[in-house]
Amino acid sequence: MEFIGDLSQAAPRLVHAGLDRSGLTSARDQLVESLRALARAGIVHADLSVYNLLWGEALLVVIDFRQAVEVTTNLEAPALLHRDLVNVATSLGRRGVALDVEAVFAQLLTDAFSGPYTAPP
Repeated sequence: MEFIGDLSQAAPRLVHAGLDRSGLTSARDQLVESLRALARAGIVHADLSVYNLLWGEALLVVIDFRQAVEVTTNLEAPALLHRDLVNVATSLGRRGVALDVEAVFAQLLTDAFSGPYTAPP
């Protein structure tokens, strides 16, 4: 466990971060990379929303994994993953930032069943 924030305050949840469109686009892109890493590790968050994402110093942090499930052994994992994506896409979409749920969902399923995650260069 680690503290996310600075000396004066904790990092805000993404929903309260007050980001402009550029910041939200960065958050979306970081989220997709984080979800790809989780998928390659065999994990679905299963309760993802903008309330379980922190924004600190231009860095997105995924929190609250209490309901996480293993993607290859939990029959509900794909449905939970899709729901997670819809939740975040809906919130981002309200603020003018698109997330292609179906394309990301397909990529995450591919990642989940294709081996360990390798970070982009």
